[in-house]
Amino acid sequence: MVFLAENAFDKYMRKAYNFIGDNMDRAHVRSFINKRDIIILAMVLLVSAWGIFASNTKSGGDEDPGVGNVAEAPRSRNFAVFYFDGVPVRMAYLDEDEELSLPFNPNVRFEIKEGAVSFVESDCPDQLCVHMGRQDREGGFAACLPNRIFFFVERDDRFYTLHRKAYLDLFDTVIYIMIYAESEEQYQFYEKIIYDELQRLHRLFDIYGGYEDLDNLRTVNDKAGITPVTVDESIIDLAMFGLEAYERSGGVINIGMGSVLSLWRSSREAAVPPGERELASAALHTDIANMELDREAGTIYLRDPGMSLDVGAIAKGYAVEQAMLKAREAGMISGIISAGGNVSVAGHPMDGREAWRVGIENPDGGELLDAVDITDGAVVTSGNYQRYFEHEGVRYHHIIDPFTLMPANTFKSVTIIHPDSGIADFLSTALFIMPREEGTALLEVFGGEALWILQDGTPLMTDGYREISNAFKDGGDTDDGGEGRD
Repeated sequence: MVFLAENAFDKYMRKAYNFIGDNMDRAHVRSFINKRDIIILAMVLLVSAWGIFASNTKSGGDEDPGVGNVAEAPRSRNFAVFYFDGVPVRMAYLDEDEELSLPFNPNVRFEIKEGAVSFVESDCPDQLCVHMGRQDREGGFAACLPNRIFFFVERDDRFYTLHRKAYLDLFDTVIYIMIYAESEEQYQFYEKIIYDELQRLHRLFDIYGGYEDLDNLRTVNDKAGITPVTVDESIIDLAMFGLEAYERSGGVINIGMGSVLSLWRSSREAAVPPGERELASAALHTDIANMELDREAGTIYLRDPGMSLDVGAIAKGYAVEQAMLKAREAGMISGIISAGGNVSVAGHPMDGREAWRVGIENPDGGELLDAVDITDGAVVTSGNYQRYFEHEGVRYHHIIDPFTLMPANTFKSVTIIHPDSGIADFLSTALFIMPREEGTALLEVFGGEALWILQDGTPLMTDGYREISNAFKDGGDTDDGGEGRD
C-alpha cells in the first residue's frame, strides 16, 4: 500500500512541478513535505479518484441506480492562493475560519474569517500577492497539505483579481467602480464599457453643457417654446420614465421643475434662500403637461418658453443601471458601480463571500449607520447631508418639495434597496419627500425595501430591510467602509 501511495505521489508530484515551474527548486518543494504527508496525500488522491470513478459508474441489472454512487464529487468551495515572487506557496479554503502563516516565514500570519483574508500583526510583503478562486464540483481537484506548500492536480479553476477605478468628470459626483476580472485585459474591457456608457448618458442628460454635434437636454431647454428637438432614444426613454414617476408619485417627482430648482441651485452658491415671490413665479412654468414627447419622431418639445427640464431625481440611477446592464451583457459577473449615494452591484465578490456589503452613511456623520449584504441589485440613499447650505441657523438642502417649493424636512435620509438602480433612485427621492404612509404605499407598487431616518435619528424600516441589515437585525455591527464601498 505504501508502495502504491508513493508511486501515486511521484506521479502527481511531477504535475505539481510542472504547475509551479522552474522558478522554485524542487528539493526546496520536497523539504516542506515529509513521509506522513506523502501517505496522507496519496490516500486522498486515491480515494478521490475512486470516488469520481465510482460516481460515474452506472449499476447494472436490477440493482438500485444509486448503488454506484459510492462517493460524491468535491463540493464547490472558494479558496485563496498565496503567491510569493510569482510562485504559489500556500492555499487555504475560505469557508474554514482559521489563523495560518506562510510555510517559509512564520512571522507572516493571516486570518481567514467569514470568507475574507486579512493579515495579523504583520504587513503584506511586497513579493506576496493573493488570488481568489472557486473549486467547482465538475472542476479540478485541489490538494492541500496543512501548514505546508500546496499544489494543484489537474487544475481547472479560474482566478479573479479585484480592480478599482474612480471617475471625477461624470454626473457631478465621484463615481467608483470595482470589478473582479481574470486578467488586466478583461478588466479594461469591462471598465471601458461602463465608462463609455456613463459618459454617453452624462452628455445626453446634461442641462448645463453643450457638446459638438449633440442635441441633449440643454438643447431641449434652450429650444423651449421655439421648436421640437430630435434627441437620442435614451433621452426619450428617460423622459417617459419621468412621466411615469410623476404619475405614480402624484407629482412629487416632476422633471419639469427646472425653473424652481435652478433658483435653489443659485441660492446654494450664494448661501441665501430664494424669495417666496421668485419661487412662486418660477413654479408657474413647471406643468409637465407642457412637455410633448413624440417617440415615433424621436422629438421632445417644451411648449412653455419658461419651462426647463431637470432630471436630477432619476438620471444618475438610470445611467448606472444602463451601464451595469451593458457590462453584464458583455460577460462581467462581479462588480460594483458607486455613484454618490447610488450603488449597483453585480453578482457576488469573487473572494469567497456570498454578497457585497454596502455601507449606509450616517446622516449625522461619524461611523456608518448600517451595512447591508446584497447581490444583483441597488442600494440608493437620498439625504439632507450632502448638498446643502446654512442660513441664519437653518439648513437648506437640495431635495425640494414641489408643493411647498422648499426643502423637504420630514426625514434626514431614506435608503431604498431594489433590483433596478433607476427605480431605486426615483423611490429614494420620492419617499424622502412623501409622508411615510404614502411612501410605503408607493413602495408596494414598485417593490423593494426601505429605511427611513427621522429628524430625531429614529430609524424606521420595512421588514425585508431588517432581514438584510447588519445594524438592526440581532444587534449586528456595521462593517466594510463607507457609502457604496465594499
